[in-house]
Amino acid sequence: MPVINSSTNEYWSSSYYDAENAYYLRLNADSTINPQGALSLTRNIILPIRPVIDGPNYHEGHEFINLGLPSGTLWATMNIGASTPEEYGPYFSWGNTIGYAPGSGHNFSSATYNAKTDGKGVELTGNIPTTSVYDAAVKYWGGNWRMPTDAEWQELINNCTAAWQDNYNGTGVSGNLYTSNRTGYTDKSMFVPAGGRINDGSYTAYRGIYCSYWSSTYYNTDYSREFDATSSGDQWLGMDHKYRGMNIRAVLTGQ
Repeated sequence: MPVINSSTNEYWSSSYYDAENAYYLRLNADSTINPQGALSLTRNIILPIRPVIDGPNYHEGHEFINLGLPSGTLWATMNIGASTPEEYGPYFSWGNTIGYAPGSGHNFSSATYNAKTDGKGVELTGNIPTTSVYDAAVKYWGGNWRMPTDAEWQELINNCTAAWQDNYNGTGVSGNLYTSNRTGYTDKSMFVPAGGRINDGSYTAYRGIYCSYWSSTYYNTDYSREFDATSSGDQWLGMDHKYRGMNIRAVLTGQ
């Protein structure tokens, strides 16, 4: 039976959390707002809903930035599952749509991946299709959001200046700030936090010194393509074991 929450300062968001829970928003008495990424409830709780209309730089309620890239690709200003640019959001295995926060105790391993505990990525023999079964951006945000390809990550590297931030906007979070080099867009920047990755088990490695993000691009049975940037200024497209946990940054196809 549904549980009615009598509080008038809590509202459902449209964002997916996992098979049983969804994110919601709490407006505090001191006029502050709890971050979406920190709050989730079971879906049978009854909360009010406040409708919104997307602004000029929003799609399905999520902000994007136009860096003037040659392909026209538009990048989200924050990670999937995050509510601010500096939040890491959950960590996902490649092709899976159930993500986990650091400290959740979830075991990122080949056995878990092959057992389809977090999704069906192990079934894929090619690039991730833009469906909610395999693409976490589609699952969480809907609309035309999707995971970027490795070529789109490379395009970002080629057309932006990357500047490492040790304390982005005073948040204490480190990562790369990408500022467009394209004529007419040099005032546009996007922050990518260094959430590291979960290699084997549940330990988060390289947080604060590595930006590690999945692409939608398949490599072979065991590996898929991913993006890395480090505090030393290095950037590259590599490949890693599909079962490992990384953050996801979504994109929109240019018009």
